[in-house]
Amino acid sequence: MPDRIDIGDLRHRVTLTRAGGMPTYSPVGQVTDSVVAVGTYYAKVECVGGSKDANGNQLKGTLDYRVTMRANLGPFRPTDRLAWTNQGIAHTLNVVNSVVDPVNNWAVLDCVEKVPTQ
Repeated sequence: MPDRIDIGDLRHRVTLTRAGGMPTYSPVGQVTDSVVAVGTYYAKVECVGGSKDANGNQLKGTLDYRVTMRANLGPFRPTDRLAWTNQGIAHTLNVVNSVVDPVNNWAVLDCVEKVPTQ
């Protein structure tokens, strides 16, 4: 949990989405999961690393983020996603690990973003 965080550190707005509800069907009959927006929160978003993997002739990149936010949401699920826009670029972060402090109302999330490469 963060020892000390200034209010100015929580400068990003992230939207937590969670798979839930009834599945929906596409026009061709494919089942798609419905996604529910849980809420939008102020957060501190830090890029803590990244990697590239070669699969055949394609490069696949990932960026690792640590997101700290004030939210008492209980346990996070592996299907949870964070939507975040930074300088006009939309990011979708997959929650990999979470540590929740319900007493002090903090959540620290380790997230991964798949990055398109050329």
